Amino acid sequence: MPLKNALSIRQIRKLGFEHGWNAASWVNMPEIGQTLSRDIDWQGIGTIESKRDAIDAWEIIILDNLQNDQSSERAILAFGINSRMDEIDEWAAEDGWNEYESSLLRGIRAYRVWGYPLRKRK
Repeated sequence: MPLKNALSIRQIRKLGFEHGWNAASWVNMPEIGQTLSRDIDWQGIGTIESKRDAIDAWEIIILDNLQNDQSSERAILAFGINSRMDEIDEWAAEDGWNEYESSLLRGIRAYRVWGYPLRKRK
């Protein structure tokens, strides 16, 4: 039986990846020597001292931006995932959010590889 309002796992993965890629495209990679704001520095990076610190800080900034996202896209996503709870069961809705979050990170990291490669392309 097809679901009326719920998003499929495939749709959730696609949306998560696209949201991650798009959010990453708006954030510049922090520079070495820059200090990350204490409000969002949940890893305790402080002052960026290495390329790895810069990448971690960049992901933190993007995830903080996404956490504060109140867009209509986010509302549609929440409706679609939460509809899984109503139409299937609570665990399916939780799986939907987990899939979204892991796809979001895949999109962010894919953009980093494309936009900020660790090695120069030949």
